[in-house]
Amino acid sequence: MECTDCHLGDEMHGSGKASFDRYAQTNRAKCESCHQESAAGKEVKKGKLLKHPSHAIHKDKVSCQVCHSASYKNCYNCHVAKDKKGIAYFKTDPSVMGFKIGKNPSPTKDRPETYVTVRHVPIHKGLFDYYVKDGLTNFDKLPTWKLATPHTIQLKTPQNQDCLSCHDNESFFLSKKDVTKEELKANEKVIATLKTDLAKKHTWIKDLKKADCLQCHPKK
Repeated sequence: MECTDCHLGDEMHGSGKASFDRYAQTNRAKCESCHQESAAGKEVKKGKLLKHPSHAIHKDKVSCQVCHSASYKNCYNCHVAKDKKGIAYFKTDPSVMGFKIGKNPSPTKDRPETYVTVRHVPIHKGLFDYYVKDGLTNFDKLPTWKLATPHTIQLKTPQNQDCLSCHDNESFFLSKKDVTKEELKANEKVIATLKTDLAKKHTWIKDLKKADCLQCHPKK
């Protein structure tokens, strides 16, 4: 696929309506522009019809990327430092490939999902210390783990193999241990630690891995 398969000209060059948040742009690329569900089985603009039961179960609860994104880059600690001669230069910690599911910090009518993919952005409290000490006085006002829509989309991913791949796997969810101490307050609304042990809640099932979850948890 090419960039222009999803991103059209008016989106890339502006629609004449300024917006603080790129996700507030009404003409931005959306998965639903090509991939739509249709009980009638009619053709859509592009792609295939979505008929998997998980789409109905997770509608408006998780973003498409939660199930269909693979690992993506996260960046850390971009700041201005000084060399031995006192000359300023930009410095960042190594970027890290990863995948994290967090809570949507600001749900909207257009993005109502409770859980979304989140990416760490390259910022920390000392970002502008070279220019002014403690310049980021509002550092805790916004998350440093931000809503992300990675381009690493795949049909099958480690987290969507079956129900347990995601619902019984804490490693996919952003927890306090993934967040540095100085960033905990900023990310309070985003941290989404999985607090459930499915085996303890389903003691009557001998082998949970072989169970058909949809028999008890059908789509609504």
